[in-house]
Amino acid sequence: MRPALVATGCLAIAAGFGGFGVLYAKRGDLYALTEVRPASLSELYPVIDGVHIRDLRLDGSHLVVTLAGADGCNRWRLSVDGRPVSDVEVWLGSLRLPLSEGVHDYRLAPEECNASAVEMNLLFGRAADWGVQNVPIDQVQVNAATVPFAVATSSRAMVPDMDFYSAAEISRARALLDGAGYDARRPVLERVAFVQGFIHDRVSPRQGTPAERLNRLTPLAIFDEVVAGRAKVACRQYALLYSFFANAAGIPTRIVGTGGVLATVDMGSHAFAESFVRETGRWIYVDPTYGVAWVNGEDGQLLDAATVKAHVESGSAAALTAWIHGSDGYGPVRYDLAAEGIGAFFKRQTYLVYLGAHDGLYQMPASGPFAAARKLWRFVAEPKLLHGQVSLESRHWLRPVSLGLGVVGALLLMSGLLVGRRRRRR
Repeated sequence: MRPALVATGCLAIAAGFGGFGVLYAKRGDLYALTEVRPASLSELYPVIDGVHIRDLRLDGSHLVVTLAGADGCNRWRLSVDGRPVSDVEVWLGSLRLPLSEGVHDYRLAPEECNASAVEMNLLFGRAADWGVQNVPIDQVQVNAATVPFAVATSSRAMVPDMDFYSAAEISRARALLDGAGYDARRPVLERVAFVQGFIHDRVSPRQGTPAERLNRLTPLAIFDEVVAGRAKVACRQYALLYSFFANAAGIPTRIVGTGGVLATVDMGSHAFAESFVRETGRWIYVDPTYGVAWVNGEDGQLLDAATVKAHVESGSAAALTAWIHGSDGYGPVRYDLAAEGIGAFFKRQTYLVYLGAHDGLYQMPASGPFAAARKLWRFVAEPKLLHGQVSLESRHWLRPVSLGLGVVGALLLMSGLLVGRRRRRR
């Protein structure tokens, strides 16, 4: 009896994994439907409990700091490089700190509550003094902080896993950026603009209908094909290339797509990206296809993809400012004019899908059994996150059948082993 149970269990487990393998390898067209689950905005843009920096905003020569978790702390003592400067009071939930040019240590000590002091090492520079590709704005860079920022960047869903790519590919991507003038010491926003411009300059001349064979290439291989003039790319490859190079450069970046189906009508789709800017604790919308490095709201806040989509849906896209890469660097343009075509994809009937660093089942090299297992596990157990007014969560029949066979097989295998163990004891 025991050998039969063990054999049956092994066959069931093999059949279960085989079913996953068939779906994974032969039905790639089902990938988008079998790895999607709805997600709320709080999951896509999570916050941290306890005292943390909810927002940072540069206002002239002052930094507006919004703290969360410090209720009742309305008065703080500011010191710079160990020297007392002034008392800072909370106004409309924020602190307004005077900045000094250069790198300095800023310390905020509460005077009316028991909260811990907030310390930050900040670099502040004027637009006239620095800038890559002529980004015409003053910038502040957070080098270190004793409290976390609002976005939890440790989540796998938030920060892509680059371990799927070889160290040689990541190293070469960094070398290409360095050779073009990339400076990792610059503020994140400036580095985002540089990487976006790097991709846009090299890819735009080859814009067109991409060949299906690109689906089997890694991002770096696609980049080589495009630069060599052997391939054309569309928005999906733009987003993939930007995401790969940005992550290789140390900028947490995820691919975001939009699309939807209303009855039997395809609502169209578009791919872009979001990068995490530590200085503001925000994910920002980046659209390499249109040369958009970032988008500001009316109040100057950097916006994420969900917020941009909400503005387009409500008809207020004209109030947004997009910073567009051009021959003379970056300049502000009304968002609805800069990305006129994107409005067709940002409808109430469409949704946003957050893909991470990888474009679905493709562009994830799996060399060796362990890498292949990780790739299959991501396909099965780490679904893409979907947000929108459209409800979509599909399952192919082979998934539950395979999972059921795997569970039954495991139970049979365990039963066989237990029966054999009891017989040996007798």
